[in-house]
Formats: sequence, structure tokens, C-alpha cells
Amino acid sequence: MASLDNHQSLFQGRLRQKHGDNGGGRASAGDQTDQRRLSIVSSLIRAPGDFTLASCVGLEDVKQLLREAVLLPHTHPHLFSGRRRPWRRLLLYGPPGTGKTLLAHAISSESLAVFYSVSSADILSSWVGESEKLVRDLFSHARQQTSQPVIVLIDEVDSLCRRRNMKEEDHSRRIKTELLKQMESFGNDNIVVLCTTNCPWELDPAFLRRFQRKIFVGLPNKEARCQILGLHLGSAGVAISGEDMHMLSECTERYSGSDLAHVASEALMRPLRELEGAGHWLPAAGGLLQPCSANHPGALQMSFTDLSPHQVLLMHTDACHRCSF
Repeated sequence: MASLDNHQSLFQGRLRQKHGDNGGGRASAGDQTDQRRLSIVSSLIRAPGDFTLASCVGLEDVKQLLREAVLLPHTHPHLFSGRRRPWRRLLLYGPPGTGKTLLAHAISSESLAVFYSVSSADILSSWVGESEKLVRDLFSHARQQTSQPVIVLIDEVDSLCRRRNMKEEDHSRRIKTELLKQMESFGNDNIVVLCTTNCPWELDPAFLRRFQRKIFVGLPNKEARCQILGLHLGSAGVAISGEDMHMLSECTERYSGSDLAHVASEALMRPLRELEGAGHWLPAAGGLLQPCSANHPGALQMSFTDLSPHQVLLMHTDACHRCSF
């Protein structure tokens, strides 16, 4: 993938052409403003990671649609001819914590795309007219990436494109208008716009109509919940029986992936909190000590602060029973 410096150099050249500057004079106030927007746009580019769609648990239908929208047009462009066109504008919607943003990051890494990750905080500016110019510069910058797929992720887009009402501020209307204009201007550009929202009913109907596919990202089913809990608990060295995992998956119905991560984190942290209150310890192999009850045979009475940090042995065996629901 081209370096960030290359992206900046290319865009700076376009800006100099726009203002008739060959690079030798002192920057004008307009140039400085353009440079500030360039800096913001460039900061939105995220380097590809090693997280792919295969790393995302469940959501097989959603992952297939993302592959069709991003991967296939790049790897097999000859398949998209005639009336078969790749989707360029997709909306991922669903409850909070179900992995919408994570999926966007995963498909960008898998496709080695130039990835712009945008939030409302990145777009909104206190300078009059700057926000819509930033939107324009963002898509202009994206169109210059011709050798790779490009993904523009606009996270929680409802904060930018809510339904119109009488109290809507003028700058919000201008941002929305510019976004609509940019999304409509795609020709054969190698750009996919992915937007996410937890509340699609809040979106402006005109903006909602621009999406070629609206993809629901739902809560994990029982099998996916087992896999998610297994990933979080198993990576910490916790052995969980099939019966315990079945119990946990039953108790966590309607939990999101984010909820399950918090449950696993709480289960792993509770034994740590209990160490400080432990008053009796049982000798274990290697000179280690593990907490136990006062009436346990061979228990040694001492406080947690009396022990060397290297002596403490944390027991994980009952971690799955420590989850709170």
C-alpha cells in the first residue's frame, strides 16, 4: 500500500495546481486552510491490520456481502460487466456492539484497501463552511487512490444525517447536502462507502435512499455466543467444559458481542479482586500459594500484602461461574 507521505504529496500537488502555486511562495491564508484540511484528511487513513473477516465470529451472510462489494470487484473485475455492477454505497445497521465497525476494519485489512475511518467529530468544524469542504476534500483524496480498493467508513452516520426538521441548523444541512452530492457522484471510482448506524430510522430519507444495500448486523446466535466467550476466556487460559459453555450461552441470549466481552472481562477480573480479601492460602507446586477457605486442611493464615507477588497463584477453574447476568 502507498505510504501516507505519498498520499499527502499527491494531494498537496493538486492543491498547488488549484491555487496556481508552484511551491515557491509563501502560503496564503487559503493555502493554510487547505493544508489544515489535508492534515485532517490524511489523519483519517488507517494502516491495514492483521484482522480479517475470518476473525469475526458469525455473521456469515454479512461477511459474504462485504466480500462481494469490496473483494470481488478488485480481484475479479471482469465478472462485473453489463448490468452486473458492484455495490458502492452500503449501510450497516443494527444494535450497538454487534461488530459493524469491526467488520469495516476487517474487510479493509483483507482487501488491503486504502481505508478512511471517519466519525462526526472528524467532520464537524467550528469554522463556517469548513465541514462541507472537508467532506469534499475527503472524497477528492479518496478518488486519487487508483491502484487499490478504497473504503470510506463513516461511523455512526446518523449524527451527521438525521431527518430534516424545523430546528435543523444551517451547517448541518450543508454537510448533509455535500455528503449526498459526493455519494451520488461515483462513476467507476474504486471507492466503497460504508456507513454504520444503530438507529436507521433517524436517518434522513433522502440519504437513506442513496444506499444500494442496507445490511442488518444482528445479535449473535447461540453458537456465535459460545465462540465469542470461548475466544475471550480461552485466550486467558481458562478451561471451560461443554456444559458450562452451554449454560453461559443460554444465559446470554440477546447479548451483543460487546456485552459478551464485558461478561468475560468481569469473570476474569473477579478472582483478582478476591485475592486482596483472602486470608488463608494453600501451598502449591513451585512454592506458590493459592487462596483457600479457612477450614481447608493445610491452610496458612496470612494477608495478601504479606506475600511476594511471585508467590501468588490465581485459580481460573471457576471463572465461568463468576459471570453476572
